[in-house]
Amino acid sequence: MGAPRRLRSEGGRHRRCARQGRHARAARRGRRAAGAVTGDGAVYLLADTGQEALLAARARLASFAVEIVEKPFQSGGAEYPAGSWIVPRKEGVSRALEETAGDLALEFRGAAAPDVARHAAPMPRLGLFVPWADTDMMGWVRLILDRGKIPYTYLRDEDIRAGSLKDKVDVIVYGPFSRLELSGQIHGIDPVAGPMPFRKTAEFPSLGSPVSSEDITGGPGYVGLEALRKFVEGGGLETVDGIGPKMAERIRRHISA
Repeated sequence: MGAPRRLRSEGGRHRRCARQGRHARAARRGRRAAGAVTGDGAVYLLADTGQEALLAARARLASFAVEIVEKPFQSGGAEYPAGSWIVPRKEGVSRALEETAGDLALEFRGAAAPDVARHAAPMPRLGLFVPWADTDMMGWVRLILDRGKIPYTYLRDEDIRAGSLKDKVDVIVYGPFSRLELSGQIHGIDPVAGPMPFRKTAEFPSLGSPVSSEDITGGPGYVGLEALRKFVEGGGLETVDGIGPKMAERIRRHISA
């Protein structure tokens, strides 16, 4: 006896949806955006139109100078907003730009050097604070950076407590967190549960990566809070997201006190 008509209909619909999904994924793979390096001149220009790949591009061009324009300008009939890039021509830069443009779908154009206010933009040393008490959301940030081949320093609670952060990084990415309120951001896992090691053992070979610790309790604590304050006061940049601004506000109060 055949399957009921409704079940046959549902099965056919599911198979059609599966085929359509496969076709859509194949089409997306075949429609990959292309970048380009065109023109000739003393510099290469890149218009900042809010592309998500700019940080990844700067990482790929870390060995070359990049300048950021402070005002909009025109070149070759094209508009370049404030924030656009100027990359001076030098040995090896053309090939690096071609690889970067191809990988990240960016468009660089050779041109005469524009007469516009600008400042140097070296690749910052990026620090990613991943508290032991809440690693989930920061794992997604790590995934984005890893896929973009963007180097960063993994900062644990004990790294924040150790201080001298400005000697290690220029920027600290703080948050988002999925479940930490302000108290949890400061004190982390309750020390009464410790010491709680996180390291590779014969019994648990998957632990201890990408970093390990002899005790993951205690959070950065007030010592770490003071280290973050000194980092910001010393010219470091701390970016915050999610509920991270609560910690930033606590640091701001310390600075203004």
